[in-house]
Amino acid sequence: MMLRTATVDDLPKLFALQHLAFQSEAELYPETVISPMRQTLPELESEFSQFETLITEEDGKLIGSVRGQVVSECGEIGRLMVRPEGSGRGLGRRLVQEMESALGVQTFRLFTGERSLSNLRLYESLGYVQASSFEAGSIRMIELTKQGASTMTEPGLPLTAPHILLIDNYDSFTYNLVQYFGELGCELTVWRNDAFTLEEVETLNPDAIVISPGPCTPLEAGLSVDVVRAFASKYPLLGVCLGHQSIGEAFGATIKRAPVPVHGKTSRVRHDGQTLFVGLGEEATVTRYHSLVVEDLPPELLPTAWTTDQTPSGEYRALMALRHRDYPVFGVQFHPESIATEDGKVMIRNFLAEVRRHQAQAPA
Repeated sequence: MMLRTATVDDLPKLFALQHLAFQSEAELYPETVISPMRQTLPELESEFSQFETLITEEDGKLIGSVRGQVVSECGEIGRLMVRPEGSGRGLGRRLVQEMESALGVQTFRLFTGERSLSNLRLYESLGYVQASSFEAGSIRMIELTKQGASTMTEPGLPLTAPHILLIDNYDSFTYNLVQYFGELGCELTVWRNDAFTLEEVETLNPDAIVISPGPCTPLEAGLSVDVVRAFASKYPLLGVCLGHQSIGEAFGATIKRAPVPVHGKTSRVRHDGQTLFVGLGEEATVTRYHSLVVEDLPPELLPTAWTTDQTPSGEYRALMALRHRDYPVFGVQFHPESIATEDGKVMIRNFLAEVRRHQAQAPA
């Protein structure tokens, strides 16, 4: 399934999809004919240029669509449509997130009828809150608003849910990662760090690998380091805390005791604004639980985030994130899955954007 921006040539297909997708909505309001069902093709054509319209296709068939425009620095999103046979796959959720990203603003508004309970549940799960209600003819409409944009993929990239292999280093934070990736529509396979073989990873053939935090050192983390060495050139990879250190170990960086261990505290980190940090401010607040640090990066690993710790001997510049120079391999010393990490889910969405970019570039 692919995402792209609609053109005028897509209008006949969009018109047909509109009547298919809104049929169940129309049945909720038998006393009237809802506007998408009244609209003619010439009317749709006349307003097309006012909106950014994203569509998804599968095997040449139009499966879903959403449109939006920016009015007074607010992104107005509407006409979310999914073909009936495409429902239940998380496509509506991803289309809204894609449109939020495409509009490039931080405030959003959308509307739905008060009887459209599935729409209300979807929008509220995406962070929208009910702001007002009003009468539109015989239908009572609900206005929902949201602060903060999603960062997802770009037009031309696959929109299918990525299959993530999550390596559990016997740590409770693993389940936070499972929750975050699950909320973002991923399919997950979770294996303990000592309960699989590298051959089984090959057979599973995931879209990406995530290595969880853990209580030990990289050399005590089961197959974590071996996975990085074996698959860094094949699969996108994200290492969190111990996973980050495992990436450093695999490529020959120094893993050592931190001058000052940090457990359960937040820090302000500066970053390069790229890959995992796209769309964030110059600094981010992150949660840290670690007594080891990565130092002396080899040429193929690049520092991407850092913070300054106060130690008895002075200031210490602690590495907080890294990436591989050539492969989509990323490590974060902090915990994006912690509720106290600002924009942690945005960072994970950014990783998923890298996963989809890798999927799009991979040989068929």
